[in-house]
Order: sequence, then structure tokens, then C-alpha cells
Amino acid sequence: MTAVPAVPTSITGPASVCKSSVINYTVSPVAGATFYSWYASNGVLISPIGTGLSADANFNYATAGSSVLTVRANNNCGISQPMNKTVSIDLNCREAKASVKENEIAVYPNPTRGKITIEFAQATKAKCILKVVDLLRNVLEQIEVKAEEGLNTIDIDLGSLSKGMYFIVMERDGDETKALQVEVQ
Repeated sequence: MTAVPAVPTSITGPASVCKSSVINYTVSPVAGATFYSWYASNGVLISPIGTGLSADANFNYATAGSSVLTVRANNNCGISQPMNKTVSIDLNCREAKASVKENEIAVYPNPTRGKITIEFAQATKAKCILKVVDLLRNVLEQIEVKAEEGLNTIDIDLGSLSKGMYFIVMERDGDETKALQVEVQ
């Protein structure tokens, strides 16, 4: 018979981050543990839904200036006591995504009080159209972008919009469409 696992050792990863970041956190293996449970507070998302020795914490949806990351070691006999790490979150920082994969777009900061940055990667030069759309699908702004191969960055000021939810829609070469929701505060 195996005992309940011990508490994981300290969580490795930065203690201070920018809201627009996604950071990998890890713990060392615990004897007898078969999987690990990861949790986060204040709107921080964990992916994949933490079951391994590491998990990505997505701070884009943080609702406060700090979050508590928690990991527990598990086996058939039970769950360990939690190991916690408090992470300070700079809610006003405008850090670029470390890497935007091809066919993905990133918008930050989100939520915003005005200016946003849109990043996207392109395999080849292409004409792209960026639209700011309200929930009723009204196009409020449309920008044509001549995207270059590699990482492209566009700044847009949404400060004139009323508080609420909007979509940033991107069409590439007239056919492929991506949309991300953004909140204006």
C-alpha cells in the first residue's frame, strides 16, 4: 500500500509577470505521485488542465494584481497538501507574446482602456484586413495591412469606443478568418 504523496517542492517560475504573458511553471517529481493537480486564482488559466510536472499559466485574463498558483501531488491513496506560489501581475504592462505561431493572432493588453497591439505571424507576404466589430457584427473600423513574412505587429487605438466587448477579426487573402474577443474598459 502506498501513502499519500508528500507536498511538492517549491514551484519554479517567475514571481512577477506581465498580464499579457503565458509562463511555464514546474515542480520536481514527488515519490509515489502518479499525477499532479494545478490551480490558479483570480482569472489566471492553467493549460493543459494541469496533470503533469509542469503547466502553463496564462495571465491574459487575470482579474487582480496577484494570483496564487497551487500544485498538489496525487495518487490512489489521496492528495498531498498544496504547494503555493504567489505571483505578482503587472496589469498595465504591454509585453509582446514570446511567440505567435503561424495562423494565430494575439491581442494585448486585454482588457484595454485604449490602445491594443495585434501580433500575427505570416508564412509569406499577404494582404490582410483587420476589423473591429461590435457584438451586433457592425464593422466599426477596418484596416488593410500588407503583412510581411514573419511576425507582424499593428497598434490600434480603441479609446473612442464605449466600454464593452468587441471582436478583432482578421481576414488573410480574403478567405481565412480569425477572431479574438477584446474588452474595452
